Amino acid sequence: MDTAVLILIGVLLISILTAIYRTIQKGFHLKILLPVLAAGILVAAGLALNQEVKEFQMQYPSSEKLFLLHENNEFIGGVSGVLTQDGNTTFLDNGQLQEKTGEWQAMDLHAVKGDHYFVFIVSLDAFDKTEREVYFHGQDHNRTFLFQLLESQDATEDYAREMVQQKIKKGLLDKRYEDAAAVQLVQNIQEQIGDNARVKSAVFTALLSNAMEDEGQLFLMQSMKKKTIIMYPQPYFMRLFLIIPDPLLNQLLVPA
Repeated sequence: MDTAVLILIGVLLISILTAIYRTIQKGFHLKILLPVLAAGILVAAGLALNQEVKEFQMQYPSSEKLFLLHENNEFIGGVSGVLTQDGNTTFLDNGQLQEKTGEWQAMDLHAVKGDHYFVFIVSLDAFDKTEREVYFHGQDHNRTFLFQLLESQDATEDYAREMVQQKIKKGLLDKRYEDAAAVQLVQNIQEQIGDNARVKSAVFTALLSNAMEDEGQLFLMQSMKKKTIIMYPQPYFMRLFLIIPDPLLNQLLVPA
């Protein structure tokens, strides 16, 4: 906490205690006592919120978080970890997503969170503002194609087929080898990423990383205001941020 803030809080506390003491000496006058008590409550709340913010700033960057992509009342993708450039991340597989879906449908957010510091339930609508191409599996792709993969029954096969078709169109592959090339690419993806659910989780992570890179904290805050992202547990100070008008929120969170 800044020294100036500490001094201000100290002065306020001394003033409040002095006012309460004088009020007691003169007798309890409700009109005098209530504002004093209200001021005391505000100061205490301010101190508690300040402590919560400090703990959040210290723990959030290095904490294990869980991001789950929600569609039609089930989770179709997920990633857990620190989610920084240097941090380790894990793509959720089909079994893990089914387990989390069951906990979600039972309305047990605490179970969904598990051992993670926070869980974020993300809707596909959160990525509606994504305009530039998104980097995934070694190259850039448009949002529409990645959305199609997320909604596909076999994202790995569809991705491999599309990549092979692009090579054929560019003259980099003879069409006679289309099937063989697609089979080989599917095998490569399965070895590098895993099952179909993990591939979708990787696509989701690419979209998430792209949005965070473009908008930073503003992406999370605006999405939470629009309810396209649910955060659990939600700190009290975060709830205050969510009632701030967008123009002011932009000024607070977007670097000059």
